[in-house]
Amino acid sequence: MNEPTSYPILLSGEADMAVPQDDVIYTDAHQFGGVNDFAIVYQVSCAVGLTNVKIQLQQSIDGINWFTPKTIGDIETSLTLQTLQGCSLTPICVPYIRFKITELTDLQTGTIVNMWVVLQKKFGGD
Repeated sequence: MNEPTSYPILLSGEADMAVPQDDVIYTDAHQFGGVNDFAIVYQVSCAVGLTNVKIQLQQSIDGINWFTPKTIGDIETSLTLQTLQGCSLTPICVPYIRFKITELTDLQTGTIVNMWVVLQKKFGGD
């Protein structure tokens, strides 16, 4: 079978990624090779108030110097929903990915983000 495989995206090894008020976090970096299809599934919640986060894919050729690809739009520009979300990704061909998550308001507390990358390798003759 050629089932999709999901991997949790973590921040310092933790699946529940806390995003401070009006602040930015960067997830741990991941390296995926030999994959044809990418997707991301994510959910945002908060203890008090409404969530409002921006999520961006970042990439790197060396795992140290990061950039946001010009050909890929933001995954979310102002997410206020707290239900499970998902979208396909089209990363450019470089070895490392991570996610930049920005909390856009200081009117809430306790924003938590959970996300997973879903990968699938197509059947092939090689």
